[in-house]
Amino acid sequence: MRLVCLLVPVMVVLSSAPYARADEEEVVPPGRVRAIFEPRAPHVVLERRPERRKGGDVDSEGGTVVAMAGDDVLLDPLATYQIGGTWVEPASFRLPAGDPGPFRITATPGSSRTAGWGTGFVLAGGGLLALGGSTAAALGFSGATKNADGDSAASIAFTSSLVVAAVGLVLVVASLPFRSEATKVEVTKLR
Repeated sequence: MRLVCLLVPVMVVLSSAPYARADEEEVVPPGRVRAIFEPRAPHVVLERRPERRKGGDVDSEGGTVVAMAGDDVLLDPLATYQIGGTWVEPASFRLPAGDPGPFRITATPGSSRTAGWGTGFVLAGGGLLALGGSTAAALGFSGATKNADGDSAASIAFTSSLVVAAVGLVLVVASLPFRSEATKVEVTKLR
């Protein structure tokens, strides 16, 4: 008899568990969609971009943080969002139109530091390429190197300007891998 008295409460709790979970499911309000934010790095955040910039609770790029790694949030399906964070190259995106969700948002961050190095390389390389190329062209078209000896000032200046232009070209080419690292965002429907 004691065993039956112990088993009855356990059976009641176990049989009512599925009904309790159904009551606990979150109801998504109209005009919102549920999304889980899962970035590939912990320092990445999901931001909502404002329609126009205003003071208050917006960061330096103008976005308001709405989710961090692992957050389950309700989002406005008509808003524009961006991936951001410390040293993260921002990337804007929108949720799929007309889809009620729920969604999984994954983000692989690109580095804004790396992009900055790439921009620096391309600017320095472009400047050196323009300086060296224009100097070599001016010396060549003016005829200053036409009958000059190999150790004359005109020949040395012409050779130096070609070397400067070549270094500039190398810097521009070296900037390509740095500038190609962009933040990638993927929005998939949860099943």
